[in-house]
Amino acid sequence: MTETEQEQVLALVISTSSGAMQISEQSARLRQGAQLIPDFAHFRTLVIRSMKQAFDLGNTPGMRRTWAASSSWRRIFKHFARLHGIEQAVDIVALDRAGHYECELIDKDTADRDWRELLRLGRKFDLQRGELEALARKAKLRKAQSAMKR
Repeated sequence: MTETEQEQVLALVISTSSGAMQISEQSARLRQGAQLIPDFAHFRTLVIRSMKQAFDLGNTPGMRRTWAASSSWRRIFKHFARLHGIEQAVDIVALDRAGHYECELIDKDTADRDWRELLRLGRKFDLQRGELEALARKAKLRKAQSAMKR
């Protein structure tokens, strides 16, 4: 993937995360961007780079750039996964409060409906998605450790 193609994809993610264009136009642009990314290693590198940029730009109070960028990457991933036959979902998480992120493939959770309900309830009780995701990771780890003890 050339530097020019990388910059095209990053610019595309920034433009689609601004919310300034129609959904159909966003979708078409994200589909085009997905075609430029040759594999998941490149996708991951672009996500991490983009999220760091969004964090640095959005460090001003009231800015929600990282959430918007993450949303754009999740939407572009749907097109990317379809093109490359990827069955898993993508997980983009903050590693710390300094702008470091991780992007990895995860198994699609069979409890998607339950997760969406938990997110809805989290919004109702003013819990952030990241907090709920951290709790979910802790629960999975606890479950895995419990299974190893058996």
